[in-house]
Amino acid sequence: MKAAQHALMRNMNTLTVLNHLRTAGPCTKRQLQAATGLSWGAISNITAQLIEYGLLVETHSPGTLPGRSPACLDFSPLCGLAAGVDINVTGITALLANLRCETVSILHVPLQSLSKDSILNQLLETLHVLLDKAHLRPENLLGIGISMQGSVSRDGSLSIYSPFFVDWHNVPLREILQNEFDTFIHVMHDPNCMALAEQWIGLAKDIEDFALLRLSTGIGLSYVAGGQLLMGATGTAGEFGHLTVNPCGPICSCGNNGWLEAYASRRGILARLSEKDSKGLFHSFPETPMDSEMRLQRLALQARSGDPHSQKLFTEAGFYLGVGIAALVNLLNPERIIIAGEMVSYQDLFWSEMQRAAKQHVWRFSPLDIVVSSLPMSSPALGAAIYFIKRAFTGESSALLPNDWI
Repeated sequence: MKAAQHALMRNMNTLTVLNHLRTAGPCTKRQLQAATGLSWGAISNITAQLIEYGLLVETHSPGTLPGRSPACLDFSPLCGLAAGVDINVTGITALLANLRCETVSILHVPLQSLSKDSILNQLLETLHVLLDKAHLRPENLLGIGISMQGSVSRDGSLSIYSPFFVDWHNVPLREILQNEFDTFIHVMHDPNCMALAEQWIGLAKDIEDFALLRLSTGIGLSYVAGGQLLMGATGTAGEFGHLTVNPCGPICSCGNNGWLEAYASRRGILARLSEKDSKGLFHSFPETPMDSEMRLQRLALQARSGDPHSQKLFTEAGFYLGVGIAALVNLLNPERIIIAGEMVSYQDLFWSEMQRAAKQHVWRFSPLDIVVSSLPMSSPALGAAIYFIKRAFTGESSALLPNDWI
């Protein structure tokens, strides 16, 4: 019993040291002792074994000579990396992140096809290229996280459904990737990945209750309550785009009327444009993801040039988005709402109306703090990698430490 308690305490002390290095950057042993409150003997013993294990390295400030100043301890560059992948209708983004959640390598490839087999082949090929460029073996990773649009199983094994891909139903992504790569695999809904990124390195670092909205081809939501992701009974919580904001409104792609996605997503705005446009000005392109974005860019250009028809589409998108946000705030009372995704590029066309409608419909005693994400467009892939980085720094055991760590 005493041996088990000693091992648990040692693991906790070790993770305390590693967590401080993660947040503070390179430190001397004296700085680690002062920050963690551990004894000099404990710091010296733990750091010596972490150096021997290869997780930490000793560095010196530029211009100093070894022995003339205290050595700083830092993470070994190729140790403790996690991979994250975002599979999106616009392409596959794959990256490697270090223990400070910094992107150290990234690839983006457009999809060659929307068919399941083509996407899976591209996924495997992209991951092989990413690892080969970094000279990494899969078993040296903390894991590979996958960010997916649509529905994902609660246990992180299946991509249940994607509305954008052909024949994409109950795809066993964990099994497929584990057959190819000898490491842990976890599949997540893309807004949840983005929320993890915001929680660790973004605008929600010190916030316990917040919402993340991804405005893109569709609309997704992640909600963090008490610091934990709200998953729902089957893992499909966050279908914010399927919130009814106008029962008599346009038909969504799913066949129901007046859902938020039919007004405020890229796909919804373009569908409403097609219904109203009698001149055929925007129908010179076949409907591929890239062409849809080009159509939206042309629509935004006309709106910014003063075309009332184009402006109305964005204004209505802002109004119904504000109505939906007010319902979210009234129901769950988040401290902050973070807006992210490709539609943020057009915020000048809908933001003021969104804010006005939200303020009009929100309960007057609820806080209303709506901000734009400061993270890059690769945040879904980064958040998927952070899933494994977070696991490495929490719990009684850690993938950062060897099984025989005592």
